[in-house]
Amino acid sequence: MTPAPPRRSSSRRNAVAGLGAALRSAWCTVSDAEYESVRDEGRLTVTLDVHAPGYVPLEALLRATESQPDVVHARTAPPS
Repeated sequence: MTPAPPRRSSSRRNAVAGLGAALRSAWCTVSDAEYESVRDEGRLTVTLDVHAPGYVPLEALLRATESQPDVVHARTAPPS
């Protein structure tokens, strides 16, 4: 099996925009974002600061995140 070719930056931007849109559709506010790109592997890691209303269950946030086609891993943490 050959590895997938590195993704283009416009594809990455679309994936990040799609993730933000999915979270906003779950009534969340997305603010700060940090990016780490590994071009040789065609991988982009994004860390988002997401503020969710108390009535939005964690499961809904994970479903919104994991529903995006380019999301491979999702992790949540309580506010610091």
